[in-house]
Amino acid sequence: MIGRLVVIVGFAALVGCGDGCGCNGPKPSLTLSTTPSQLVISGSGFTNVGQCAQLSLIGLPTPVIVPLGNPACSGGAFSNYVWPYKTVGCQAAKTPRQIAVLAVGDLNAIPPVAAVGMIDWHDSCGLAGYCGEVGQDACPSTGCSTGVDEGGKCVPCGGEGQPVCGGNQCMSGLNPNVTNGVKRCTALCGHTQGWPCTTGVPNCSGSPPVLTVPQIACITKETGTNGGTVSVYTCFDSRLPAQGTSDPSTCICMPDNVAGCQISTSQGTANAPTTGLCIQAQTKPCP
Repeated sequence: MIGRLVVIVGFAALVGCGDGCGCNGPKPSLTLSTTPSQLVISGSGFTNVGQCAQLSLIGLPTPVIVPLGNPACSGGAFSNYVWPYKTVGCQAAKTPRQIAVLAVGDLNAIPPVAAVGMIDWHDSCGLAGYCGEVGQDACPSTGCSTGVDEGGKCVPCGGEGQPVCGGNQCMSGLNPNVTNGVKRCTALCGHTQGWPCTTGVPNCSGSPPVLTVPQIACITKETGTNGGTVSVYTCFDSRLPAQGTSDPSTCICMPDNVAGCQISTSQGTANAPTTGLCIQAQTKPCP
């Protein structure tokens, strides 16, 4: 779709006009042209400064406000300011969607204005460069390309206290652990004495530093059942107790003298379902 819809409206019509915003003085004008790959914006009637207006895009599901930059002005005007854009992750045919470009200048002298236009869009689409990266919203259909989606935001993963990364992965030396229903990475569970620890981990000493006291097992899974919760306990390069305990604080990772690195878990099998007790049910090689 290549369209041109120029609607000049006072910003006051969108959000109201208060005292001190220049509403009773000269009003600037703004025009907007759209194509499938760019917005073209022109404006006049702004304060006579080098960058006379700050432009923003609104009308998309996410992000709610997209900064478009500050065009170079001459005599309080700018012409054919081009903002290129690209959609990502669209899962269905696009249809016209109304957007608006806002121009904000010197609020003490010039009221903000908006120009409305149409672009082709679908709710599964994301705006390239404005979603999917850490610190941005997750893209509607493709999620996060860096970090992980937590509450609709892309956040760092794999570090201490951070969510696990894809594939249930944490950084080296950290283990996944469920706390308050959320699985995060930590160095504070799942290890036994002798583990090569890092500064800041409790009971870590020596040269080179090693763990001097075994840690409790990590809870790597919680499943609700019959109104309760069944936990899966896991020790990494160590083993769970041979005798089961229902108290997580006494579920201690014991030294494992087998050759090679192994993970010990209370996860049951098809023939022996998970009991929720801290007891070794299976072992498997470390990833």
